[in-house]
Amino acid sequence: MSFSVHRSEKSRHLVLRASAGENIPEALATKLRDEQVACGWLRASGVLVDVELRAFDPELGTLGSTRRLPGPVHVLSLEG
Repeated sequence: MSFSVHRSEKSRHLVLRASAGENIPEALATKLRDEQVACGWLRASGVLVDVELRAFDPELGTLGSTRRLPGPVHVLSLEG
């Protein structure tokens, strides 16, 4: 078996922390834009409050309906 190794001189890691009351998608998008991040991988954990989730619905070809989880939610692992 043979593997090719490709090294990047342009990769980096960012550690971001949201403050209480911040809207995560908006704050994340703003910080990534400020840091000129075009693509990457997200890994997170923590406590979220008043979560709204929407998943892609292949039958609709768009995001489905919103599901709301009120109160604090402990996120063990969030990746994307």
